[in-house]
Amino acid sequence: MNAPLNYETLSTAVVAAGGYVSAAELQGLTCGHLCAGTRFSRDDYVAALMEWLGREPGDEIVGLYAAMLQQLEDVEMGFELLLPDDDAPLQQRVTELASFCKGFLAGFGLSGRHGDDQLSDDLAEVLSDIAEIAQASTGADEGADYDNDDNEADLSVIVEHVRVGVLIAFSELGRTPTH
Repeated sequence: MNAPLNYETLSTAVVAAGGYVSAAELQGLTCGHLCAGTRFSRDDYVAALMEWLGREPGDEIVGLYAAMLQQLEDVEMGFELLLPDDDAPLQQRVTELASFCKGFLAGFGLSGRHGDDQLSDDLAEVLSDIAEIAQASTGADEGADYDNDDNEADLSVIVEHVRVGVLIAFSELGRTPTH
């Protein structure tokens, strides 16, 4: 049986596959497609993964699609971003959150389904927020300590904002598969 899907498991699988993207970006790509209504067959998802990773994906990575679809469809809103745990440095968590957002926007855009005129005002705002977060950095100075309670709380709020934004996108567009 495979280990439960989490950031570490997915990161290990991506590294083993020699991937060009981070685990968070890969989750973002997958979720962006799902939220735009894209539904892949297993073979099509493997082909997309090969394009994104540059190599044949392992089973843990192929399982990401089903796990994300299940989480997004969960009536309990159980969707979670796969990010480094709270013990990781804040800078790494901010970088991975930005990577998720970049991947999400890329996956959403690659679906080819939605122009700006097809989006509700709420969804346009969600995508705008995610685009801003995709550009986030800690502005880290070498040796600076960003791991404090205020920054931790801010990051937690931003992660939750992204999580809810993804659920809004899925609720609005992703529940109606296009292909």
